[in-house]
Amino acid sequence: VPTAAMDHAWYARDVADLLRWRRVATAVWGSAMSILAALAYLAFARFRPTPWGVVAATLSPTEWTKRVAHALALALAQLPAHITAVALMRPSLAPLRVVGGDDDGAVDPYGGFAEPGSQGRFAASRVPPHLFPAGFGPSRWCATPSPTWASPAAEAKDAIAHLIAFAAHVLSGAASCVALRRGAVTWGGGGSEVAESSSTGLVHAARFGAVLGALVAAHFAGTGARNCAYPAAARPRWMRIKRCAPAAAWRGAWFSLSAAATHAGLRVALTLRGEMATADGVFSLAKIVFDFWFREVSDACRMVPCGFACAGGWLAARAASNVVLTERYRFLPQSLVDGPVSASAPLLASLASHETPFAQHAAYQDLCAICEDGGGGRRALLLADKRGDAYAPAMAAALAPVIAVTCAMRAALDAAERADRGVVGGVSGVSGGRSGSLKATGGGVKLRVA
Repeated sequence: VPTAAMDHAWYARDVADLLRWRRVATAVWGSAMSILAALAYLAFARFRPTPWGVVAATLSPTEWTKRVAHALALALAQLPAHITAVALMRPSLAPLRVVGGDDDGAVDPYGGFAEPGSQGRFAASRVPPHLFPAGFGPSRWCATPSPTWASPAAEAKDAIAHLIAFAAHVLSGAASCVALRRGAVTWGGGGSEVAESSSTGLVHAARFGAVLGALVAAHFAGTGARNCAYPAAARPRWMRIKRCAPAAAWRGAWFSLSAAATHAGLRVALTLRGEMATADGVFSLAKIVFDFWFREVSDACRMVPCGFACAGGWLAARAASNVVLTERYRFLPQSLVDGPVSASAPLLASLASHETPFAQHAAYQDLCAICEDGGGGRRALLLADKRGDAYAPAMAAALAPVIAVTCAMRAALDAAERADRGVVGGVSGVSGGRSGSLKATGGGVKLRVA
């Protein structure tokens, strides 16, 4: 006979398998995007400018073997950066905490509608920090919140993860550009291949790739690129990737151009002084500066297609990973023998599991599907329980986002009312001087927008 502990272990394994296999799928689809980017670049870099050369390259097994080998090398080189980026992806800015006790039964997870002054009002573990304006204080509308900010250990862990991702992008960018550069060829007299893999050219490609990786990693860390976007409607995986990956790859052109400008500027700033020391006059100095700038800019521009393929592969792989991580999942019952509450336990547990945010978001998507089309009979299971032990938690979870917004609106209205009355930090102006200083605030409300 299965016990509650065995059921919980089954559920924990199910969620762990869900997240693990999705991580594996992100690596597979990311590698596929890198291979496609490499093949597109090699079709350009190994192009034979004659009609017969194009036909021969298309039908030659040797040519395709070389292209596939270089494409696999690029996929392996980009894999560390891709894995670290996926590890930093998150479904939202802050977890949705759906909690409750015996008093409110989890119907009001943030205590927004509890009686003023009661213990259920804004418990410390229930308030996401981004819901309230700066300088928010207690009033007749809302009690004093105690937001739970990230602990110093969690912030340090996140900072270390970003540093690892930055280093992985720098090293991966250098290795990727070298792999692509080794596959590029020019055509000499008589149609013979001339490889562009000289030692100087490969060193230049490695430097350019390191700069490109640093720019991509800085953009990933400094913007909302790590936040996943969820689809409005369920569509097959390959259709979503077909739609978003090419658009993401085209943004690699801007990263490549930025890397070319940055690389040329760094080279000039670090080595121009030594070149200028060899000048023996004004005209000679001007010629050296012009030649040096022209050479560096030309070398950087020649690396733009290679950088486009490298950055495009990263961005397309990241877009494909976003698709995989945000796919819908059906939290099916463990068993129908023990009644509707036990049957709905996987869904109800996932709705409240803010510790695993991707599983929680998947549960909300599944709850929406259940409300829309019945979920294959699972809506009937939620409604079949006469005591409401299955329906009430599901309804509380469904109302939690609405209640969170309501709490934030209450806090904002309260802060605006206090500012208009000249109340700051719970102290009202009494003397004329203090009243004037409070009036200088203009009654504005500064909201922290996540």
